[in-house]
Amino acid sequence: MNGQLRNNSQVTNLLREFILIVFYRKQLILAIAAAVFALGVLAAVFLPSTYRSEAKFSVSLPQTLDPLASRSSSDPKNALLRFLQSQKALIFSNRVLDKVVKAVDPDLPADKISDVVDALAQKITVEPPKGETFEDSNVFYLSFDGKKPKNVLATAEALTKAYLEVYAGIYKTRSTYSYGFFKGQTDELRDAMQKKLKALRDYETKNATELIDILNLESGKTNIETGPTAMISQLTREKQTLESRLTALRVVIAGLEKEVRSEGVPAILPEMEATGRAITVYKNKVAQLQLQINEMQTQFTDDFEPIRQLRRELELNIELLRKELQLYIKAQKIEAASLKRGISGLDRAIMGMQGSIRDTTKKKSEYERLKQAYELARQAYAGVKGKEEQARMATSLDYQAQDITLVDAPSRPTAPIKPTRILLALLGLFGGLSMGV
Repeated sequence: MNGQLRNNSQVTNLLREFILIVFYRKQLILAIAAAVFALGVLAAVFLPSTYRSEAKFSVSLPQTLDPLASRSSSDPKNALLRFLQSQKALIFSNRVLDKVVKAVDPDLPADKISDVVDALAQKITVEPPKGETFEDSNVFYLSFDGKKPKNVLATAEALTKAYLEVYAGIYKTRSTYSYGFFKGQTDELRDAMQKKLKALRDYETKNATELIDILNLESGKTNIETGPTAMISQLTREKQTLESRLTALRVVIAGLEKEVRSEGVPAILPEMEATGRAITVYKNKVAQLQLQINEMQTQFTDDFEPIRQLRRELELNIELLRKELQLYIKAQKIEAASLKRGISGLDRAIMGMQGSIRDTTKKKSEYERLKQAYELARQAYAGVKGKEEQARMATSLDYQAQDITLVDAPSRPTAPIKPTRILLALLGLFGGLSMGV
């Protein structure tokens, strides 16, 4: 308790001493305050005024038809931010500032332009309505500060005009280049497409006869009566039939030749017999003679003359039968040779048909290749032709009017933005009092 009282007493004593010092030194304090206040008033009176002209722009993400300039973005916010920052960089570029300097002072020497451009850049401000970044904003302000209101307005208007012209010129140049690029590509692809089309038409003209078979194979159609595959099947069946007949005929010939070489009466196949045939007559005669000899042998001996005559006649008829059988074998061999020639002819026909199918298939493959090459060339030409048309339309559009909107033209400065003269005087007064105390 006593300590607190002592502290309060000390503070009170200090305040008393401070007040006494201020009271006794009031003339010095007032002199210092008056001097500093006078300096503040002089600064408020004699400091030059600074005026500002400001233009307001609204931007949107570029939606261009130009195929070379179109880009898809999955982050529109950052894309807009990058676009705004690119516009700020464009405004401060020499391309824009050079145009401004030449518009404001056409008679300025060329060697002075660079220095004026640097000084001009120091007086330009490009910023969004809130803060120093363009985040969450699609609006920015372009302002210019200067000493003379008339010159400030003229410079701000020239700056706005130069910026819009340069922006439009850049995108015009890009779209013009894009159109020229795609036009060149279109011409090349058109020439390539026409060459492939000519090759396809020449092939069709050269192989017009086989084109029907090629198209039939292509569409899956077949002609059952005359189609190559059907003809091969028919010829193969005919060949198999002839081969079966030839095999059977060879067996018959081998058996008959064996009978001809045998010592007894040769066997006669049923199909060899027919009314009026010599072989049938001889066969019947041999059978009749054998029957007569057998009947006479039951009554007479072998030395009996009639029996011997019958035996000689039997041997003669057997020999004649063998000769007839040999003639029949010869005829069968002729028929076998004919069948063999027929089989050989069918083999050649089948091989010819197979060669025709192979040739047709080969031509079909070549035809398909030519068609595919032409179709790919046509699709490539159509795709680039569409992009050329987009680029051509892009050259006729005003991108600056689409992407950038001048919301407010540069304003005419009516009052200086600095210095604030009353504030300077008040600051001099309060500053002088503070310094005096």
